[in-house]
Amino acid sequence: MGGRNGEGIEKPAGDRDNAALDPAAAALGGFLQHDGLRDPAVTWTVIPSDRFSGDAVAAQRTASGGLTALLADATGHGLAAAVSLVPALQAFYRAAAQGLPLGAIAREMNRSVREAGRSDHFIAAVLVEVEPDGRLVRLWNGGIPTGLWLRDTGDVPSEALRSRHLPLGILPDHAFDAACTVLDTGGDGRLAFFSDGLIEAVNPLGEPFGVLRLRQHMRGAEPLAGLQRVLDALLAHLGSESRQDDIALLVLRLG
Repeated sequence: MGGRNGEGIEKPAGDRDNAALDPAAAALGGFLQHDGLRDPAVTWTVIPSDRFSGDAVAAQRTASGGLTALLADATGHGLAAAVSLVPALQAFYRAAAQGLPLGAIAREMNRSVREAGRSDHFIAAVLVEVEPDGRLVRLWNGGIPTGLWLRDTGDVPSEALRSRHLPLGILPDHAFDAACTVLDTGGDGRLAFFSDGLIEAVNPLGEPFGVLRLRQHMRGAEPLAGLQRVLDALLAHLGSESRQDDIALLVLRLG
């Protein structure tokens, strides 16, 4: 399945007729067609390594006009990983619709994953809240690679975008850390988040795609064009190698 920001890049997840008959596929397909993911400030793609994806994205506008978004990467691959995402995505949209603070949304998602009773399944996730003016960003990152702040005035690494927490589903509620990082972006540029399946994808020589290559292809491009450049570069990089992991990329426009 693939993503859009009103236009879109579509990446099939397998046989759509058969998928329509599977409850898990239908549920995930519904989440990935949510109105929030058609927001013009959101550009995304999810590419499964098999028929089902253990990676997912989600987005929801707040009542005040801000944007709350999620990129999640469940343990494992295939149907089991995809099914483990469903309660987390349900909790995200329910809590976001209620206008809960970002840390509270993370806590609700953690609780839902644990209550699902899959002790061997965890979900690495990054939750992002962008204020209506695009300046202040709140972030909760549990196990997702450090994101990129693609500034119009020059790309720089940002420590605020790195993982500071354990993935969802590991800690009980009393031990869960819902603290969020706050970043003042000045409304400058875009934020990009991605699952490890993208940067760890290897070519026939065993070389990973890497963060530097990702940044190079996104630099100076509009989000949709940058996303297409990354996908083209990834296909060229993989060559004859097949993808070993699901891939997700989420870009949020600021300002």
